[in-house]
Amino acid sequence: MHSNALVAGDHYRSIWALAYAALVSAIAILIAIVPLTFDDTEAVTPYAGQVWVPVTQQTVSGPFVRAWLGIYETDRLGMPVSGAVQQGDRWVQWFEYGRLELTGVPIEAATPEQVQLTPIGRSVAEKIGYVTHLPEFRPLAGPPADERFFSETGHTLRLGFLKHYERDGVAGRLGFPISEEFSFGGVVYQYFEYGALSWEPGIDVQEVKLGSLDASLNVGLGLAQARPEGAIAYDSDDMLALSDAFPGERWIDIDLSDFTLTAYVGDQPLLESTIVTGHVNSPTPTGTFSVWLMYEQQDMSGIGWSGAPYFEAGVPWVIYFYQDYAIHGSTWRTGYGVQDSQGCVIQPNEIAEMLYWWADHGMTVVVHE
Repeated sequence: MHSNALVAGDHYRSIWALAYAALVSAIAILIAIVPLTFDDTEAVTPYAGQVWVPVTQQTVSGPFVRAWLGIYETDRLGMPVSGAVQQGDRWVQWFEYGRLELTGVPIEAATPEQVQLTPIGRSVAEKIGYVTHLPEFRPLAGPPADERFFSETGHTLRLGFLKHYERDGVAGRLGFPISEEFSFGGVVYQYFEYGALSWEPGIDVQEVKLGSLDASLNVGLGLAQARPEGAIAYDSDDMLALSDAFPGERWIDIDLSDFTLTAYVGDQPLLESTIVTGHVNSPTPTGTFSVWLMYEQQDMSGIGWSGAPYFEAGVPWVIYFYQDYAIHGSTWRTGYGVQDSQGCVIQPNEIAEMLYWWADHGMTVVVHE
């Protein structure tokens, strides 16, 4: 892949390359040393459903939680790089790849649907001065013959950027292109309504973290926060408590090939556990099933795969998904990741208990190799 940047923009590009490099350096220093907050900002007060993200040490709460997790989705926005901050009559929160805003509504009374996604590609390009000074942001007069032309904005996509854009979900995240390709310091960029792409030799096309850049332009990178009391840690087993924030139905996936059970809401995994599966002489059945019976505790007995009878008293957290095959805990297991059951799927008790209270009759269970 290479740039098709216009020669006419070289003069402006050299000026803005210096400005851009200085800006990026400043951002790196800010992130590495001490992130900043708004001078005229009020700290967000705690609301139900707080999520604390360890990797960025930021908290998402109130209506921003479901907007981030379910409406606009974590794959689109990335992790939070600030808390929710107030600017006049609006609340703003920055994420790695985007910015969410709530305007004209008290945050305590707002719904997730009232939180809006900012077209951050346009916002950043205007703030930096690209739209005014770079010719690549001017709409083209007509479609070139060998490129994909977007009449909505008058811009094109080609080569590696086009290939990346046409991957599943990418176009929906980025929106339409608002510039042609242009280069700074050997890196090729292209801006879109809701994001930007970059490419340089030896590195695949990447989505630029415009949310972090926009936060720094607004002096909005958040100070590290300790986990608030009662907040759910993102990417922890506690994530099951956020099930209602994600779109889609709850279901369970059991992968016999790598001994894992994963609890999902839609496409979002919320819990994963290593399991024991059926012995080769009594395999766990494969297929798509539904939960049909559940017990907090049950005695189990029968004839085992070895031909000998067995009896286990008080087996906890039992979820039947097919005939007499169940997902459950145990009073005797200390090791997992093996084929050694009578056909049931066995989890550590602490995981089995969480799954039991999360599951429900009729829930889909998919078992596969």
